[in-house]
Amino acid sequence: MENQTSGGLENKPFEVGKINPNNTKKNDTEYSNPDLIVSEDTGSGLDEYNAYANIIRENMEIDILYQQYPYDKELLDGIYDLILETVLCKSGNVIIASNEYPVQLVKSKFLKLNSSHIQYVMDCLKETTSKVRNIKKYLLAALFNAPSTMKSYYQAEVNHDMPQFVVRAI
Repeated sequence: MENQTSGGLENKPFEVGKINPNNTKKNDTEYSNPDLIVSEDTGSGLDEYNAYANIIRENMEIDILYQQYPYDKELLDGIYDLILETVLCKSGNVIIASNEYPVQLVKSKFLKLNSSHIQYVMDCLKETTSKVRNIKKYLLAALFNAPSTMKSYYQAEVNHDMPQFVVRAI
C-alpha cells in the first residue's frame, strides 16, 4: 500500500493503508509518561510540585495523623497523593460528584484542607457500609465537601448521641 499525499488522494476504504502520514522523524505515539505528577521538567515543574507537596503535608499535619491512625498510613498517603494530584491538575475543569468545577476553585478548596478535614473524611469512610465502586471519585467528593459538611455532620452526631441537649426552636 503506498502512502497518500495531499497532492494525490485516491478513494480507498478508511481502514486500508496509512492516510497522509505526518512524516516526522519521531512517530512514537504509544509513549506515555507513567509519572503523572512529576514531569521530566527539572525546572519550575519540580519546584511547583515540591512547593505544593510541602504545603499539603503541613496543612494535613500528616505526621500527627500517622500517630493517630497508625494502621491507616497507606490510606493517609493515598489521600495526600490524591490532594496533591488534584492541586497540580492543569486542565480547565475537574469533575467531582458528577459536577464540573473550575480547577482553581477545586485547587483553592483542597489547599485549605487541614487535619480535621482529613479526620472527618476518614471517619466517614470507615462508617460507609455501602459498596464504593470508584474510591477515587468518592474521596474526591468527600474531600471537596469536607469544609462545607463537617460541622453539620458532627452536630448531627451529637444530637443523636445526646438528644437531651438539642435546642429546639419554639
